[in-house]
Amino acid sequence: MISSNPAGRGWYLRRVLRASFRLVPGLAAVAVAVVISGSVPGCRAPSPGPLDAVPWDGGGVPASVELGTGVAGFVALPPSGAPVELVMGPQGGYHVEVAVRVRGLDLEGVAVTYDAVRVRDGAALSRTPYVFSGSRFVRDGDAFVHTGDLAILSIDGPADVVGQALELRVSVASGTSMLTDARQVSVVDERP
Repeated sequence: MISSNPAGRGWYLRRVLRASFRLVPGLAAVAVAVVISGSVPGCRAPSPGPLDAVPWDGGGVPASVELGTGVAGFVALPPSGAPVELVMGPQGGYHVEVAVRVRGLDLEGVAVTYDAVRVRDGAALSRTPYVFSGSRFVRDGDAFVHTGDLAILSIDGPADVVGQALELRVSVASGTSMLTDARQVSVVDERP
């Protein structure tokens, strides 16, 4: 909304800032320090290159992504045949638990997408996108993992997938890079 106030378009922001400075002693000094530090040569943090060129530790770890499962920790999946539990969610839908292990990418604002395709007929049953900040990943050796994600399935019930093969895929987009991994799993329904 454009202000019709004669003081200009920034009048509301100035009003909020003045009130904040009165409520929080010392906030004005912090604001001035932030403004000054951004304008003094040598005080600004160096800007990184393209996101896909920034390894986590500067150790030149090759970029890779691995699809897995797990809620409390990352569990690697073999290329095919691993059983994956079908879970009925609290709202009556169904999902499988998925996780991702990433190496060599800057994960700030990374887009992670999980897909599930039924192998028998090629039916796309899931496309579940997430966007994470780097702080949502946990270090795992030379990699970072994010666990407890859900590939939400568009199915009517367990009979649509239990005992059948699904191809699970993960795509991780960071900056100009996109890495993918896929695993063929067998859906089971063994937990009560």
